[in-house]
Amino acid sequence: MTRRNYEYFSIRQTFDNEELNALLTTIKNQDEELAKLHEEPDKLKAKTAKPKAAPKKKAAKPM
Repeated sequence: MTRRNYEYFSIRQTFDNEELNALLTTIKNQDEELAKLHEEPDKLKAKTAKPKAAPKKKAAKPM
């Protein structure tokens, strides 16, 4: 279990209020979404950093 999940479940057990549980779920979901968004620029940079293929040479015409 990750630290984030441990903290989430510890807090959730402490509060038995429906509204607080809904808020904690929202915060957890937003945390996961932010983690994904932080990875996205790196993925895009990796895509754009790939070297482009060299232009194809035209086949010589037979004489």
